[in-house]
Amino acid sequence: MNAFDLHIGTKVRCLDGRCGKLAKIAVNPTTLQVTDLIVEEGFLLKQARAVPISTVAYAEPKDILLLLSSDDLRGYAEYREKVFERPATAQEGHSGSSTEEVSYPSFTTPYDPGMRVGIVKEKIRQGLSSELELISKGTLVKNSEGIVGRLSHLMTDPETGEITNLVVQQGFMFPEQLVVPVYFVESISEDGIFLILLDEELDRFWKQT
Repeated sequence: MNAFDLHIGTKVRCLDGRCGKLAKIAVNPTTLQVTDLIVEEGFLLKQARAVPISTVAYAEPKDILLLLSSDDLRGYAEYREKVFERPATAQEGHSGSSTEEVSYPSFTTPYDPGMRVGIVKEKIRQGLSSELELISKGTLVKNSEGIVGRLSHLMTDPETGEITNLVVQQGFMFPEQLVVPVYFVESISEDGIFLILLDEELDRFWKQT
């Protein structure tokens, strides 16, 4: 069976017709396996569902087919993301962690406009395990020398869901693509994909498109 070529933004079809588009890809960061696809439907009132990779019949650059009917798809739990803010703890405020400083009134002392505390933004998910990492089109790809490019798409083994290659794009007018075998990937997270190769070592993987 041909490898699954997962292009984020590609239309997704169910057995009885189109059912949305591929919005994000859920990856197990330990095994580097794709576990779920986030399929989004609708325009103004969008809904998204996490669908196991095992339901995919095939995945091509412009078409992904699920072995599900539209009703089957709606039987999966809705995927949602919620972001909330809270005051940073003393440790977070001094650890170099990412926080935003905003004015924050005190409820025990008179409000001082000059008083500033850190605010931490946290994201929670519904409908998908928090142990998985979500990647999207444009996710930064980095190495120890800096930013290599942005994720264009990825290819997976259709039997196991394991990522076989990442396709990284650099440039806009005359873009180049870098096809990186998964064994050169050190880590994957929502913040970025980290490669173990240096820029000079990556030269042999570039191809102009």
